[in-house]
Amino acid sequence: MGSKADFYIGQGQDAQWIGAVEQDGYPDAIPAEILIQVNEIMFEELVVDFLQSRRPRSFIASEGDKWPWLWEDSNMTDYSYMFFNSKVHMGHFGTLIDPIKIVQGEDEITAQISPKPLLFPKMDSLIIRAAKEAGLYGSKTT
Repeated sequence: MGSKADFYIGQGQDAQWIGAVEQDGYPDAIPAEILIQVNEIMFEELVVDFLQSRRPRSFIASEGDKWPWLWEDSNMTDYSYMFFNSKVHMGHFGTLIDPIKIVQGEDEITAQISPKPLLFPKMDSLIIRAAKEAGLYGSKTT
């Protein structure tokens, strides 16, 4: 399947992007060991190991990979997984959901933690990076 997913430590605009996978990002395809994690360091290590196992269809910030999407934050990504408050939370197109409830068979409505849109750090999309490299972004013309 083509479900994309982003992974973070923290929440909101100060969250740290760990990386992404460009397919099979839905909760059933993410190792349960990641989804049930209660330790931030272990979460990050497990996510990096998972992303390394998905090469070349994954991106890892600590290995120099850049934000891979055309959009500027995870509100447009199919799934996002964030570790904060000692547990993993899942975003699905910007809505906060408990990933364990989804894996246990609940639907997204009953597994929803908050209907409020999630905040993510703004990233340079592929389009913005290309425009910057071409000198077309961020410069004023007179």
